[in-house]
Amino acid sequence: MHSNLEARERRPVRLGVAGAVLAFLTLAGLQALAVRPYLPPDELYHVGYAATVLDGRLPTLTSPLPAGGVPLGPADGQARRVYVANHPPLFYAVTAAPLWLGQRLGAPGVGFLAARLVSASLAALLAPGRPRVAVGAAWLAALLPSLPHVSAFVYNDGLGFLAATATLVAAVAVVRRGPALPSLAGLAAASAAAALTRAPGLALVVVAAAAAGGRPWPGWPSASGRLPSSTSSCSTSSR
Repeated sequence: MHSNLEARERRPVRLGVAGAVLAFLTLAGLQALAVRPYLPPDELYHVGYAATVLDGRLPTLTSPLPAGGVPLGPADGQARRVYVANHPPLFYAVTAAPLWLGQRLGAPGVGFLAARLVSASLAALLAPGRPRVAVGAAWLAALLPSLPHVSAFVYNDGLGFLAATATLVAAVAVVRRGPALPSLAGLAAASAAAALTRAPGLALVVVAAAAAGGRPWPGWPSASGRLPSSTSSCSTSSR
């Protein structure tokens, strides 16, 4: 009976979160399809970073934009540099896959569009686990104009949002339930992804370390737990 009740309670939550994810993907997908390539500022340089990774190199701030590797790139002959090279490479390694596929198929435009859709889908992967919070937060993220907008383009914001949110969720789980091995593994993976996606993600490594060190490990006595025992032993010896 109890399990059936829980199943009935979960169903509307899943439907609510699924509806929010669908709304988010629809908004981001429409923008990815409708906005012409490289109209958004910086998209050209994010794609250039991914194209450089595809060549097996990590760019620097002075690296030239690989004009031959950027699908649908401008043909104005202007010298451009990968000035977004301050970011870590995880997002660009993910985005390089659809660009490579477009090159192999001889359809660079398809590869570019696939890179946009991959970027749009990354931010929609995570939803909180508590019923009301899950539905409310999912719809808030879906309908917040800036998040579907930036996630529709080849920007690292979508993966950065996913990794940062996952790190905070995992940190709260560790603080509330204690540092069990599965929760610590999830926290380490999420914070590493955040640090490898955007430069500000390095701050989340500090958050993860604080969460992991804020609770005693299973089987270890806490500092407050040691104090009474030492006090009682002293009082016993004094008697």
